[in-house]
Amino acid sequence: MSRNSLGISAFWGALLSSGLALTLSGSAFADSAGLNPLYRGAMTTAMGGATVATATDEDGLFVNPATMAGNKGFEFHLMPVTVETSTDTISSVSNTIKAFHNLDSDSLNVLVGRDIYANAQIAPALVLPNFGVAYMVDQQVGLTSRNLSLPQFALGYQTTEALQFSYGVSVLPASKGKKDPVDDLRIGVGYTFAWRRGGYYPLSLNQLVNMSQTEFNSIVGGFQTASAPDIGAQFIHNVNPRLKIQWGLAYNQIGDLNFGAPTETQDANLSTGVAAIYKFTPYTTGTFEYDLQNLNENVQFEQKNHIGVSLALPLLTFYAGLNEMLPTFGAAVDLWLLKLTVASYAQEQDALVGEDGQRRYLVSLDIKIGI
Repeated sequence: MSRNSLGISAFWGALLSSGLALTLSGSAFADSAGLNPLYRGAMTTAMGGATVATATDEDGLFVNPATMAGNKGFEFHLMPVTVETSTDTISSVSNTIKAFHNLDSDSLNVLVGRDIYANAQIAPALVLPNFGVAYMVDQQVGLTSRNLSLPQFALGYQTTEALQFSYGVSVLPASKGKKDPVDDLRIGVGYTFAWRRGGYYPLSLNQLVNMSQTEFNSIVGGFQTASAPDIGAQFIHNVNPRLKIQWGLAYNQIGDLNFGAPTETQDANLSTGVAAIYKFTPYTTGTFEYDLQNLNENVQFEQKNHIGVSLALPLLTFYAGLNEMLPTFGAAVDLWLLKLTVASYAQEQDALVGEDGQRRYLVSLDIKIGI
């Protein structure tokens, strides 16, 4: 048996024959120029990533621990499953599987210039008054290349498991014990324990074609651990019975989740945002939010921008936004115990924003039990 059949061909053949069918992988493509969170919630994705001021429940648990102060009851998210893939993956599944069944320089030509990507995330969570805990499993795979004459490939294989704790409390005396206080200031703390294997690695065509299983294992390494704290704040001002103005501030994974080589580091994220929530009728609410994220990173200003809007109706919610100035959109159906969310966003693959935004699609199914 050849080195190739033992190595990358077997890996990608299995991935594209079964992995794309089952789509068991994680968050966005980390080798790209995009800045990616540890956890990618469906609603947050559909709203352009802009939820640091308005996130609730399981999204707030990861995005801003201060939002836990707004929890009113007990809710168990039994098995929230999110799956994603890219336009290129959908349009070229059969050709890609054929290429990896006989992996060589000729067969890889079908993948040059394409964003081959599939992922999923499972994050059961328990949300209580002032507190939340979640366990996330996130597996990522992908392959992308850009240079047609001298192709350089980025191979992605990353597994992340994380245990997230968040606690939030209201600190304004006027907000305690009142159903609708005029103002509410919340602060929160959180902590992330994470285990990760792998990351995203640049490889030449020759390395990719001739990689053995041993070499592949050496590149991605074994599981390594890291932990980091989170802090957050949220201010809510009730302008009138219909209109709320909210502000949020969060610093997640302070000091980075540094797993050590060769495992990919999860960078810290300092973010802030403002939002307006308007109740058109007792059953119809609109939200607008603008966030600046990754304020601690030396990146283009456009990449720090996140804008989101939503319109919540009975049973249905519609979303739209800009994630790093690239459009997002989505919708959700909430049937009490079951919530289905679909979303689309663009992931930047180039160093310059807007040069190479690859379209991604996401579906999330959440079974929840509230008390």
